[in-house]
Amino acid sequence: MMRKIGDHAVVLGASMSGLLAARVLTDAYQRVTVVDRDPLPEHGADRKGVPQAGTRTRCCPAARRSSTNCSRDAGRPGGGRGAGASRLPRGVVLGGGHLLRRQGEPGDPVYQPSRAFLEGQVRKRVQALPNVLIRDRCEVAGLATAPACDRVTGARVLPGGRGAEEILTADLLVDATGRSGRTPAWLRDMGHDPPAEDQVRVNITYATRHLRLRPGALGETKLILIGSELARPAALALFTQEHDRGILTLAGYAGHPPH
Repeated sequence: MMRKIGDHAVVLGASMSGLLAARVLTDAYQRVTVVDRDPLPEHGADRKGVPQAGTRTRCCPAARRSSTNCSRDAGRPGGGRGAGASRLPRGVVLGGGHLLRRQGEPGDPVYQPSRAFLEGQVRKRVQALPNVLIRDRCEVAGLATAPACDRVTGARVLPGGRGAEEILTADLLVDATGRSGRTPAWLRDMGHDPPAEDQVRVNITYATRHLRLRPGALGETKLILIGSELARPAALALFTQEHDRGILTLAGYAGHPPH
């Protein structure tokens, strides 16, 4: 067991990155508190603060390692009532027009649950840890600092998004609020330069449609992925998720939107 190096860690944002950070911090801190401004659904459901929630998500190794049985639950066949995502066995995978894996070849199983389902599964397991507290409907108003503004001591939060401000004192503060994060502005208010930013512009447009497929419509469950090529700057992905739901995504690069 890892030696505890602090009493309290606070994570801003109950996103996938925030939840996985909280799970890791439980090994090093006596208590971990996660705050999020959104109402967090009891079961997997899309929520306002998650961008691109309707697109495909892969159950990544970090999520499997950090959340016990995440893979097992994600692999349950979805059947209308089922809570798990469909497991995608060795199937047809196309990349750039080339066959990458033939049917029946050995390989690790691939899971493609929806973002909402995967996040819900991870959140349920992190929340069950004895030293973790997840607080939703809790907006972050700013940083708490030492008098000289040379050290962050916690976060100022508004429970319920309004009312009296509360200070969460922390030995470590992790910002996992994503693109809406205000930490650079808060650092400027403290008299510090914000971190330097590197930008990589990606000229891609995509459209996603959820489908209700007849069971067995595609034969054995499989993932179909057609990647882009220089002569054809377009891509396609078709696969199944939990509850026998299909998802089709078309993408185009370099000014070639999907039609």
